[in-house]
Amino acid sequence: METTLNLVKLGKLWDFPGGIHPPVRKSISTSHPIKRLPLPDHLYLPLKQHVGRGGQLLVAVGDHVLKGQALSSGEQGALPIHAPTSGKVEAISDYPSAHPSALPETTLVLRPDGEEHWCERNPIDTPLQQPKSVLIEKIATSGIAGLGGAGFPASRKLDGAPESLEFLIINGAECEPYISCDDMLMREHAEELATGIELLVHILNPAMVLVGIEDDKPEAIEAMAKATEGLNVLVKAIPTKYPSGGEKQLIQLLTGREVPTGGLPYQCGVVMHNIGTTYAIKRAICDGEPLLERVVTVTGEAVEQPGNYWAHFGTPVRHLLEHAGYKSKHGRRIIMGGPMMGFTLPHANIPLVKISNCILVPSEQELPMAGQEMPCIRCGQCAEACPASLLPQQLYWYSAHKELEKAREYKLFDCIECGACAYVCPSEIPLVHYYRRAKSELRQQDAEALKSDRAKQRFEARNERLEQAKLEREARHREAVAKRQAAVANRGSQNQGAQEAVAAAMARVKAQQSDQPPAAIIDEQGNLQPDNQAAIEARAKRKEEAAKRRAEKAAAKAKQMEAESPTSDSLASAKDPRKAAVAAAVARAKAKAEAKKAQSAETPDEETSVTEPSPEPSADTPDVDPRKAAVAAAVARAKAKAEAKKAQGAETPDNEASVAKPSSEPSADTTDVDPRKAAVAAAVARAKAKAEQKRREAAESTSDQTEQEPKTQPAPAPVANENAADAKKAAIAAAVAKAKQKAMERQAAAKSEDSSEEDA
Repeated sequence: METTLNLVKLGKLWDFPGGIHPPVRKSISTSHPIKRLPLPDHLYLPLKQHVGRGGQLLVAVGDHVLKGQALSSGEQGALPIHAPTSGKVEAISDYPSAHPSALPETTLVLRPDGEEHWCERNPIDTPLQQPKSVLIEKIATSGIAGLGGAGFPASRKLDGAPESLEFLIINGAECEPYISCDDMLMREHAEELATGIELLVHILNPAMVLVGIEDDKPEAIEAMAKATEGLNVLVKAIPTKYPSGGEKQLIQLLTGREVPTGGLPYQCGVVMHNIGTTYAIKRAICDGEPLLERVVTVTGEAVEQPGNYWAHFGTPVRHLLEHAGYKSKHGRRIIMGGPMMGFTLPHANIPLVKISNCILVPSEQELPMAGQEMPCIRCGQCAEACPASLLPQQLYWYSAHKELEKAREYKLFDCIECGACAYVCPSEIPLVHYYRRAKSELRQQDAEALKSDRAKQRFEARNERLEQAKLEREARHREAVAKRQAAVANRGSQNQGAQEAVAAAMARVKAQQSDQPPAAIIDEQGNLQPDNQAAIEARAKRKEEAAKRRAEKAAAKAKQMEAESPTSDSLASAKDPRKAAVAAAVARAKAKAEAKKAQSAETPDEETSVTEPSPEPSADTPDVDPRKAAVAAAVARAKAKAEAKKAQGAETPDNEASVAKPSSEPSADTTDVDPRKAAVAAAVARAKAKAEQKRREAAESTSDQTEQEPKTQPAPAPVANENAADAKKAAIAAAVAKAKQKAMERQAAAKSEDSSEEDA
């Protein structure tokens, strides 16, 4: 049985089901060589120009970049983009994308400086001697994606290929009408394409290399056959039938193998790359140039100079149309791509990206607008034209009525969106539009389901962690309880011995108490407490002794003060009983003050807190009111004066009696009314009527006089004389009843003191 490889070598070709034969119209753009466009004023570079996620920006607004400099990173499967020319980054913002929805994407706006300064280029020397990992890394960092329209990263396709590969297919079919960029690239750059094929052979090591080109491109077939002479490359012309350039259809044409549903070509021993991708791989490895530009076909009857142009990525479509002689009056539609799989642009400012291979501007007569959609008549022509052997009418019903899971069951994702079904539909139903929308909704549902599944997995994993933590916590608790119980048992055995020792000690204490008075007391809990009775009795005894010493010192001090009076004062006091009384009162007051001072100075520290307060206020005590002290002193003097006056009245000579006769007040011996008391009462009444300020000043003046007496050494003679003079003034004031205010206040104080002594 002949193998597929042998059949291919013998020139056998297979076929795929369905397909259509639309007018190719490629000659419009192949009459001239590839031209190079001048730089536009601005380049708009989307970060995402391939299948997958976009990279992270490496530059900022205002940066000056060089040609070939990386503008974004290629982390986590993303492909980087590079500066197509040198210039300044003017903005980074959202801009409409080259997509049927024209949704805005993050776009870098570059203003060329026209100098075309290159960054450092690092081509690989002797690449055929390098390991394949080095070459694949170079392809990835150069940002090369599939340029046939899918945009799949070329490095991932190479890295995922199996070790034993049968076929490497270079896709040069270019089956869609109007598009001729690959045809012209094979005609003009066949040698460089042959070098690119050698590099891919070195990376993949396939058993055979096939170059598939439609038979309507004889110049390209001839150029590639000539360039690949001497290589293990077989250039094969395939029948012109749309969509022979589809990946699965071309594999089936050249090898007779079918890629399984949801599978990849390498599962059937095949890896396929586009002509444009192969050329870009050669430029990246051998010349050190990243993917910066590509050949774009500008065609249609609405342009005066249709052809193929080298165009930098990010070039606005308007710039291409202007140099191709676009006549807007002849065509109002601008299609990116071919008439079968392309999409209409919302405006001409959409930028070119890596998968932009054609700009078609047809006239109204050349490509009429689709008519009004009509109901499906179930003619079956769409099923006959489908190259994937699907049932387009069933997919249409399920997609239109939102029965997406049913559409999935009918292999919706096997549809390559070639548009053959819509091309033959007599009802002019835009079938591909329904399929694309259903695919988008299913992908969104799958993403949400995946997100939900991941959340569920995280939730279940969290519950498992919590349950495991709970079990571990309970185990630790059980272990801790066991340890505590063991510790309690050990302490119980130890406490039993301690209790026995305590009981023995208490027995010994009780035995000692029976022989001698206890020195300690045992409380109810069995603890020994000290006996403080002896200390309490000793402290009480010390207090009694201290009180006796204070009394003895006070008596001795009083006797000493009486004995210290001078002889002249003693004689004067003997002669004048009033002076003697005043002196005695002063002596007693001083004796009391000295006794209190001695008491406060000699009291021990431990007895200070329990000493009973003295019944008489101390002169040094800050709480004693000085006015009250002054009043007390005045009362003492008044009593002395009264006693002296009584004695004087009994023993006064005749001359003294004559002096007292002018008084109009009654005599002191009168028993009915005491003139002194009457005078005192009158003085008290007048004093009460006085203002509060005068009374306070009088009291303060008396207090000043009294406070000076304890501070100075006693002078018996002057004090006695002063007291005698005061006594005379008081007697005269009492008799006349109109003495000065100071004498009246003193008499009032004397009256209040008399009443207090009588109450006592």
